[in-house]
Amino acid sequence: MTKINYVFLGHHKVATRYVIAILNGLCAQIGLQSAEYASQKRLEDNISNNSNAFLYYTNANKNVFLNNIENATTVKGFHLIRDPRDIVISSYFSHLYSHSTSNWEALIDHRKKLEALNKKDGIIAEMDFRMQEMADLNSWTNDETENIATFRLEDIMISPYKVWLQIMNHLELIEDKSFNLRSINHLSKLLLNEFKERIVKKKSGNDNNKISPHFLLSLVYMNRFEAKSKGRKMGEESVKSHYRKGVAGDWINHFDDELLDIFKSKYNNVLLNMGYEKNENWEDKYKIKVTY
Repeated sequence: MTKINYVFLGHHKVATRYVIAILNGLCAQIGLQSAEYASQKRLEDNISNNSNAFLYYTNANKNVFLNNIENATTVKGFHLIRDPRDIVISSYFSHLYSHSTSNWEALIDHRKKLEALNKKDGIIAEMDFRMQEMADLNSWTNDETENIATFRLEDIMISPYKVWLQIMNHLELIEDKSFNLRSINHLSKLLLNEFKERIVKKKSGNDNNKISPHFLLSLVYMNRFEAKSKGRKMGEESVKSHYRKGVAGDWINHFDDELLDIFKSKYNNVLLNMGYEKNENWEDKYKIKVTY
C-alpha cells in the first residue's frame, strides 16, 4: 500500500472542480505533488506512483480508501459532503445538459435516456443513476479516520473564506492560525487582487510548506461562483451551465410529493446518517408546492 501526505475526499456534484482548483493553487505554491482519482480501479492501479502526494479521491468510498492507503487512519484530510437531495437535482441538470461525456461511456447512454424522458421521470432515473454515489456517501463514519474532518458544501456556499480557513487550519497548512473572520471582513477586493498576481506569476517565497491566509483567500476569491459562472450571482440559474445555480436546498423547487416519497424509499438512510435530517418523518416540516 501507499502513504500519502494529505487527502481530499469528494463526491460527484459536490463542487469537486471548485475544490480542486483551489487545492491545485495550494500545491503549486508549496511544491506539493497532487494526484486525482475518480474511480476505484484508477486509484488501485495508479496510487503506488503517487506516494507522498496530496490525494484527490473524488468518488470516495471509505473501504476502498482504507484498503489502498497505508496511512489512511492517520493522514490529515477533509471530506466534503452535500445534501443528497441536492445532489440528485444537480446531477439531473448536469447529466442532461453540461457534464462532459469524455471517458464516461455510461453517461452517454444516460443522457440519451434523460433527453427522452419528461422532467419528473428524468429525476427518478437520476436517483437510480446515483445509487453508487449514495452508497459511497453512506460508507463514511468517523471511527477509523479521526484525522479527516467533514465539511458541508452548504457551509462553503454561505461562508467560503471562513470554511477554507478552517480546512487549512485542520490540515496545518496555514501560516497564521490567528487570522480570523474579523480579519476577513476587513479585506477588500484590492487586497485580494494584490495576491492574484502571485498565483499567476510566482510563489510568495515561504520556506515552511505553508501558505499565508491572504494567499488562500485570493485563491478562494478567484474561484468564487461569480467568476466560474461568468458573472452570474449565486441563485441566478442557467440550467445548461456546469455552474447552474450555486445555492443549497434547491431540491424543494423540483420535488413533488411523489418524488419526495421515492427519494425517501431509496435514500432516507443516507440522508439521516449524514445528519441532513434528524428523524424519519422530516418531510412534515416542508411545504411541497411543486406539481407536474
